[in-house]
Amino acid sequence: VEAFVRAAAERGVPFLGVSFGHQLAVHAFHGTVVNDPALSELGISRVQLTGEGQGDPLFRGLPERFPAIAGHNDSVEAPPPDFELLAGGDRCPIQALRLRDSVFYTLQFHPELDEDDLRLRIQHYRDRYVSSPAETDAALAELEPTPDANSLVMRFLGLVRGG
Repeated sequence: VEAFVRAAAERGVPFLGVSFGHQLAVHAFHGTVVNDPALSELGISRVQLTGEGQGDPLFRGLPERFPAIAGHNDSVEAPPPDFELLAGGDRCPIQALRLRDSVFYTLQFHPELDEDDLRLRIQHYRDRYVSSPAETDAALAELEPTPDANSLVMRFLGLVRGG
């Protein structure tokens, strides 16, 4: 799969890697992915755009800081060469990357999920999450709408279409 991801990038195929896709792409390009409980997230993550992120076509016009759905145990510790950091977060400092001069993006958070999706997922898989019941309950209590993050899939498709 890593060879496929690298070949897509080399051929200029648009790419949006989400969560494991973010980690897979980073690993494929020789960045560092770690399993570190201090960086894991479940619930709302506050995504903070970098200067590059604020000017990037995918994020341009979004607030500098916005909520997004997160759920991961593995995280990117060091991005690969030629990847720009577009966004970080309080707990997980590498939330969005882009391969320079391309439409090849990776996101640690989940733009395809909203708060209702995560609420259902947590309730259904409650016994499979590693966090304590108190942490899971706190994540459920802190859920909120994530419209800016949710707009990113359509924004990405707009970039692919050349818009």
